[in-house]
Amino acid sequence: MNRLSTALCRSLLGLAAATATCGAALAAEGAAVATSTATSVATPSVTGPVRRVLTARLRVTETVLFTGLPPCFAYSTVQGTGTSNVLGNLRVNATDCVNPEGGFTPGGLNHLSFASLPGTLVFTTANGERIHASYSGTVDPWGRLRGHFVVTGGTGTYFGATGGGTLSGQMDLSQIVTAQGLIDAAGEITY
Repeated sequence: MNRLSTALCRSLLGLAAATATCGAALAAEGAAVATSTATSVATPSVTGPVRRVLTARLRVTETVLFTGLPPCFAYSTVQGTGTSNVLGNLRVNATDCVNPEGGFTPGGLNHLSFASLPGTLVFTTANGERIHASYSGTVDPWGRLRGHFVVTGGTGTYFGATGGGTLSGQMDLSQIVTAQGLIDAAGEITY
């Protein structure tokens, strides 16, 4: 057995298992050679998911379809682009359910609550990987948005991702059917 084979055997199996599995050839090389070889070869390390601080700024356009009926007074389709300290450049797509908090006055000052429909919030990174999440929150009559998000998984690098945080932003509600705004997300993601 050569030095490389010895080192691989030791690093992959450990000393006791290597001796039992690799047999007499390992023992015959002597403790000094095996020790110097084992210390010069890096052992592979297995790391688990890493928690990272996540921030993102998104510029979004929201198109609203009013139903006036439960369970969703209106449905909105959200599309946008942005940047994140962890995810880089990204696109966002979502559909949410919008309901008035209290009564609704057409053309009046309305407080609204919103929540994403299951499985519809998707962040797509520049290389095509996806992060799945859900969100909910409120928008006041002046367009101030507050809420939270929960990361529920993803594809590729982000498979099994978890995390969450807060949302804040400002929406221009002057157009009834289409709103535009800037949303900031702050929290964490583990992958």
